[in-house]
Amino acid sequence: MLRALEQIVGDRRGERVYFPLRTLLEKSKLEREPLNRALRELSRQSWIDYVPPFRGRAVHFRERGVPFEKLDIDFAKLDERRAAEYAKLEQVIQYASTRRCRQVEILDYFGDPSSQRCGNCDNCFAAGHRQRVTPTTVAVAGGSAETTLCGSSESVARATTIEDQAAIEVVRIALSGVARAKGRVGKLLVAQMLCGSKSSKVKQAGLRSLSTFGLLDYLKQTDVSDLLDALIRAKWIEQTETTKFRPIVRLTDAGADVMRGKQPLPSWFRLPDSIAEKVIARAAVERAKSARSEPVPAPSPAFSAEEVSSASPEANTSPEASSNDDLGSLPTHYWTWRLLTAGFSVAECRAIQALSVEQVLDNALRAAEEGRTISPEWFLSAGEIATLETLCGHHGGSPTELLDSLPAEIDRQAARVFLAARS
Repeated sequence: MLRALEQIVGDRRGERVYFPLRTLLEKSKLEREPLNRALRELSRQSWIDYVPPFRGRAVHFRERGVPFEKLDIDFAKLDERRAAEYAKLEQVIQYASTRRCRQVEILDYFGDPSSQRCGNCDNCFAAGHRQRVTPTTVAVAGGSAETTLCGSSESVARATTIEDQAAIEVVRIALSGVARAKGRVGKLLVAQMLCGSKSSKVKQAGLRSLSTFGLLDYLKQTDVSDLLDALIRAKWIEQTETTKFRPIVRLTDAGADVMRGKQPLPSWFRLPDSIAEKVIARAAVERAKSARSEPVPAPSPAFSAEEVSSASPEANTSPEASSNDDLGSLPTHYWTWRLLTAGFSVAECRAIQALSVEQVLDNALRAAEEGRTISPEWFLSAGEIATLETLCGHHGGSPTELLDSLPAEIDRQAARVFLAARS
């Protein structure tokens, strides 16, 4: 092997010598596998530097003697190819760094409209999403029609759910913070400013006087930093190294359009899961405060005044007992039912009331027992409801037989809600 390399290198020691591997095969008279082993061993030595051939896609000069100006190179095509390769690289980086469910990330890439959390990947474990994914019933803005969303399905336009509205708000706040910093500081200081940090550096940079100071104070600084990273990947803000090793952040034209509402959030954009949960919980609590300020609806005909009285020992026995003065006397399951009928998702009910999925289901069942109208769509997908309807037909509507024959993917308590809604 060394003698063959000596013949190829000659008097050009210390220089980079390019040669095809077949030349080395011919001169060394070795088979390919022994040759590869010898090259790997030689590459570990300090006195030789072996660079293996590039196996990716690239442009190679086949005739090195042709002057550059006579080469027929389509630079526009090369730029397109480079942009496409960088886009693929960004997608790989996004997959590696995402905090979303790995399954959702892959299915969204292939355009699956019904992608759901798997509950088994590293991100689902970290975020505590091992519970089954339940559908969300929301009223579409501007109309009375209801749409069932399962998992992260986007069968309706963006901004029709509280999740989308919360995402739009937090993204615009972050973009506005970057814009008001005017390209003077880096990502770290912008994150500290949005969190309302009392750091001396934030004060020295004059960031405390900005209108966006502290608007995201319910998030951790690491959360806001992750959010800014997501906005960088989306090309809405960019990092520029004006001073070596000290990049500053600036708003891009595309980011300015999103900030001003000229462009909606694209369907592919997702907040990191850790941020989304906090943002949605905050929005849900604010929405719940508005809901509680509305008049309490009168009980359904099946819910008598005596039953209202029995719900709380301190409640009045008259039909007018459900006044805003007596809201605190109403039981927890009533407020769960109230939130669900108002269009809140199971996840939002959990965030507002600090309940588990099982407790939300139990509260819905208790509301049904009191004669209140409940909907199986709160907890079951259309496919699951269709399966239960079929089972009801097979078993003549017998609850015991239906529950004993449930498929593994349908929650038993959710099936009880289905049966209660039918009765």
